[in-house]
Amino acid sequence: MRGATHKPGTPPQPPSRLRQLGWLLAIWTASVLSLGVVAWLMRLLMKLAGLTTSV
Repeated sequence: MRGATHKPGTPPQPPSRLRQLGWLLAIWTASVLSLGVVAWLMRLLMKLAGLTTSV
């Protein structure tokens, strides 16, 4: 790992803001996609059960 190595006796450097922002965007995107998949599956199950949506 690039950020895991540092000289003994010195504190490790915190991750850069760009890396933190990248992780934030990745986690947000994954959560939005997961929610979309769950909603799609619920609509599919409703359709299979004979229920309809008003869309």
